[in-house]
Amino acid sequence: MEQNSLIVRFFKQWIKKRKMLKYRLFVIKEIIETERKYVADIKLLNDFRQELKDQILPFYQEKIFQNVNDLVEINFRFLSKIDVAVTQKQVIFNVDVTDFAQYSIYFIGYNEAIKQHKELLKSDQNYTIFLKNRKAQMRGLELEDFLAKPFQRTPKYDLLFKDLYKNTPRSHPDYYNIVKLYYKFLNINQENNMSMDKNQREMQVKALSQELNVPEISQKDRMLIFQETSTILHNNQEMQVIAYFMNDLLLIEHQKKVFKIVSLDEAQLKDQVDVQNYSNLFSIAGQDGIVQFIAEDKLVKEKRMKQITALLKHNAKNNQFQIQVTVLGTREMDNHTFSKHTQYIVEIKIQIVAVKIYVRYRDMANLSNYIKQRFPKLQVEDFSNKKWLQSHHSKIIEQRQILIENLIQSILTFQESKEDKQILQMLGLPENFNELPKLNQKVDNAIKNNFRSQVLFQKKNLRQVFDKFLDEAQGDRVNVSQVIETIMYNPNATKAGDEREVEIFLTDRQKVVINIKANTFAYEIIKVIAQMINLQYFRDFKLYEIDQYSNYRLIDDDEQVHKIVEKWTHQGFLTKSYQKIEKLLTRVSVQRIQLRKCYYIEYELEITEIKQDPKRRNLILDYIYEDIQNRVIILSFDEYCLVVALYLIINQKKLDEQQLKEIIPALTLKTRAVKEWIQTSNRVYSQMQIEIEKFKQPQEYVASQILINLLRNTSVFNRNVYYVDIDQIEDQELKNLVNVYLALSSRNLSILKPQNKQQVTQLEYNSISEIKSFPNNLKFTYSDQMTKKQQIWSFNTANSYEIKMLINFYSNYQYIK
Repeated sequence: MEQNSLIVRFFKQWIKKRKMLKYRLFVIKEIIETERKYVADIKLLNDFRQELKDQILPFYQEKIFQNVNDLVEINFRFLSKIDVAVTQKQVIFNVDVTDFAQYSIYFIGYNEAIKQHKELLKSDQNYTIFLKNRKAQMRGLELEDFLAKPFQRTPKYDLLFKDLYKNTPRSHPDYYNIVKLYYKFLNINQENNMSMDKNQREMQVKALSQELNVPEISQKDRMLIFQETSTILHNNQEMQVIAYFMNDLLLIEHQKKVFKIVSLDEAQLKDQVDVQNYSNLFSIAGQDGIVQFIAEDKLVKEKRMKQITALLKHNAKNNQFQIQVTVLGTREMDNHTFSKHTQYIVEIKIQIVAVKIYVRYRDMANLSNYIKQRFPKLQVEDFSNKKWLQSHHSKIIEQRQILIENLIQSILTFQESKEDKQILQMLGLPENFNELPKLNQKVDNAIKNNFRSQVLFQKKNLRQVFDKFLDEAQGDRVNVSQVIETIMYNPNATKAGDEREVEIFLTDRQKVVINIKANTFAYEIIKVIAQMINLQYFRDFKLYEIDQYSNYRLIDDDEQVHKIVEKWTHQGFLTKSYQKIEKLLTRVSVQRIQLRKCYYIEYELEITEIKQDPKRRNLILDYIYEDIQNRVIILSFDEYCLVVALYLIINQKKLDEQQLKEIIPALTLKTRAVKEWIQTSNRVYSQMQIEIEKFKQPQEYVASQILINLLRNTSVFNRNVYYVDIDQIEDQELKNLVNVYLALSSRNLSILKPQNKQQVTQLEYNSISEIKSFPNNLKFTYSDQMTKKQQIWSFNTANSYEIKMLINFYSNYQYIK
């Protein structure tokens, strides 16, 4: 296996090097061919200068043509040198370009040259006739266009030699000559740029419009600010292009043709996080399209973004409700069925209101096709299904992630598409999406601020601390579920066409029934259920989707529950048939949605809330019974008997074999005779009753407090626990383990052995960074505080996005607390 891996790696590197060398030859050819054309153009200027020597005054000859004879000599010498070197296959670019500094003389006198040229056209008929007779030689262009050629050529050296040195191996004998030339041209052009004014930059745009045959870009007051060779991602392919940044326009050139033009009016610059296969990403989203850039490194990215930010500030127009789209991550859905697919979690922020949507690549491909037909002006990329067999590979998923983010950003930014309700429906957004900021302005923030200020002076409890943390962590961001309400929760009310009845389980045996609409958010359901069951505080609870194999998936607050339930009833034929067979052969449960506690903070705060809220206490006890039954909590024989006794007191039941089965796991129950379990549990029950009667409080209340205290010191109590496979860990204590439990609390992340839940190690949240979730994989960097070394830890799990969210949540809690 290792040998095969080395062969594959070598083959990939060989292909990459071969592509690089092929492209290098292309760039060298481009340098020589374009230089030859440029020399011919400025030589023509110099020929005109000579021919006009006796026809116009020396003053005009000097002012119009300046030192063009020197430029011809400089560039001819440069061309001859590299031309000969290529022919003889020598080191090509060992060339002195110091003389190129003389271009600054030409640039300084350029405006005066144009002025005198125009004056002479008006005053000297012979001059006019001379130029008219040279139209064929000038290929239909004007003399002004030729006078602007040096402005167009000198920046090209930066671009071409940058491209060349990026595609020349360091081992090549010409490498350092090329790098040296690139930096020399870079310095020369920086000095020349300082001497350019508005007119000269406008002439650069005009010259570019002629070169690329796009006359429409040449407009009054449009100036070329800077240009760069860049890498962009288009249709999942990396492309080498030239990006021309003007004061109000971005033009992308690819293979000497216009590839894309994006208006910078109301454009947004987006910084994007690194992913596994792509780093240093940023994009520019304009009204008519989006350009996805990949910078060479972090420093180049920072420099480029700084330049673009300054450019966009000067060009900024009032955009009342700016929209920003970010793909937060992905998760694998329906892992155990034929409907397995990747779901992309997208956050859309309009001003400060944020809404999450959950989309499939297939649905976004349909949306892309709809946009192409409905709004052909909007430039959107192709959504190909050619690689559907590889659709779960990380690189394909990341390519699709970028595609989806850019598609949604383009659509929601495009002015003409804002009134199209079909788009909002296809994205799963509310019909009043574009009005959300206005709706949010109606929220009375003064009440919130007043509450926050009073919290500091009150005795701390769970809800005060938690509310304060959530409000501060949210910052200036408001979830859409806090702005609009869609729920109708009266189960006896007449249902409208877009409503349906949904069962929400509180435990395995308890449930409530509510009516929801097609766009009802999970957060609304939690709020309504809390009212229905008298749960005094609910912000630390979430809804979970539980599949037929008892796998839990956290449902985000902004997720529309209607779609989850609808998915269960619209599964494909193969999946339904497969599930029927499974039900015959195995014990599988039905799919359901359950309300469960999600966030856990300090025990002292948790226990106060448990004591004050009977419903919370009962729910926590039910979760404990479930965890014991599912062997998440593992106990000794005596402890199991004590739990059984307390369970009987809390629920006021008598002990029989059925009660044992409800509490003790089946495998554990088989380790002793049923008679022994019953006798020991009954004895403990009698003893506990005597002890509990000493307290002047209800027996079930005291028993529940004893049970919680009993389990308090277990490694999984008051934690989120996930069973994961180890993918990559450098820790010596964990190297021999294949699977572990991750147990997350508000204080740290513990790694537990799978057999007995004993702690192997624990990680502080401040030592965890660069957390990345991929479908079925979680990866982060761990900084060892003792050795100061950084390690990559990687786990295979279907709950990668959920675990990442919790690590970020608890890290922020530690920081804000």
